[in-house]
Amino acid sequence: MAKTEYTPQEMSYLTHERLKRLEKALIEQEIINQIHEEFISCLVLQLPEPKILDTVWRNVGSDLSRDIVTHYTMQYKDYPQIKDVINNVLNIHMNIWKSTINTAIDVRNTGEEKADPNC
Repeated sequence: MAKTEYTPQEMSYLTHERLKRLEKALIEQEIINQIHEEFISCLVLQLPEPKILDTVWRNVGSDLSRDIVTHYTMQYKDYPQIKDVINNVLNIHMNIWKSTINTAIDVRNTGEEKADPNC
C-alpha cells in the first residue's frame, strides 16, 4: 500500500529528488534545443531561396505566436506572471529566427558564401 503521510524530512528528501530530476531534464532539453537551433540555422543558411522561407515564416510565425499566447495564457491563467515569460520567450526566439533568415537572405543577395563554416 502506498504511503499517504510523510514526515517533514521525507517530504524534503522527495522534493529535493524531484528537483534534481527536473533540473536534469531541463539541462537535457536546453542542450537538445541548442543543437536543434544550430542545425536549423545551418539549413536556413544553405537555402537557395531564403526569401520564400521569410514569406512563409512571417505567416506561420504570426499564427504560431498567437496560438502559443492563447494556449499558455489560458493554461496558466491563475499565474499572471507567466504572460511576461511567454511574451519574452516568443520575442527572443522569433527575433533569433528572423535574424537567421535575414542573414541567409543577405548571403544570397551579396553572392558571398559566408555561411557558417561549422555547417
